[in-house]
Amino acid sequence: MSKTGFQLADGAAEQYEKFNVPTMSRPAAESFLENIDIGAADRVLDLACGTGIMTRLIAEKYEKTGGVTGLDFNDGMLKVARSLSPKADFPIEWHQGDICDLALRDGQYELVLCNHGLQFIPDKAAGFSEIMRVLVPGGRLAFTVWSAEPALNVAIADAIRRHISDEWADICLSPFSFRDGNVIHQLVEDAGFQAIEMQEIEFIRRLPATASAILELAARSHFSGAMDAASEVTRQTIAGEVREAMGDYRDGEEFANPMKNFLVQARKP
Repeated sequence: MSKTGFQLADGAAEQYEKFNVPTMSRPAAESFLENIDIGAADRVLDLACGTGIMTRLIAEKYEKTGGVTGLDFNDGMLKVARSLSPKADFPIEWHQGDICDLALRDGQYELVLCNHGLQFIPDKAAGFSEIMRVLVPGGRLAFTVWSAEPALNVAIADAIRRHISDEWADICLSPFSFRDGNVIHQLVEDAGFQAIEMQEIEFIRRLPATASAILELAARSHFSGAMDAASEVTRQTIAGEVREAMGDYRDGEEFANPMKNFLVQARKP
């Protein structure tokens, strides 16, 4: 039985690639890659790869590596990733798998990356242990998790709390719950990693500053059930309140929503 995650509904991966990747996943991956180095011989494992934006950017940025393996729990994500693989002669493999129980050999990679995936696994100690196992001696781990709740998500959660329920508001903010730097550092250290470095990096997520854009984002989110079940009056009320709450983040016709992350880098002895 899997220890990680869930399978997406039909069509969700395509929607994720169309709407989430340009506004969030791509700028997050670009920010990530600006702060790490990949060697020409490094075999790279991209965990929780989603529709493959990190792997595709590595193929664009680096003329040569030892190859990249993109791994995700969701078959739908991997189907989209395979359809978008770079046409260039760049060594890429896609695998379905569970971060907490990797079907990979010991010492198979020089570098393991994970961009906003580790916060979703329930047994984080098992996940870090598996990452340690598949790294070569001296191999490196680099990952990001959110370091703060973004203003837009806070505004949406606050409105949902007022008009729907505390439970759905908490679900809205759940992806940002793994952000205690001391806890994160301790988990990495307990897994046996050394030379642990943490820094905070940021990118800006831009979205149209309209009520309809807020409702569209909610419809594609992990808390869509709350909005789907709400009346149209409630939905419009929430969207209007969020739009007003985001006034300080207006940049012309867009919201410029800061997304803050911890970038953690560590080495296997």
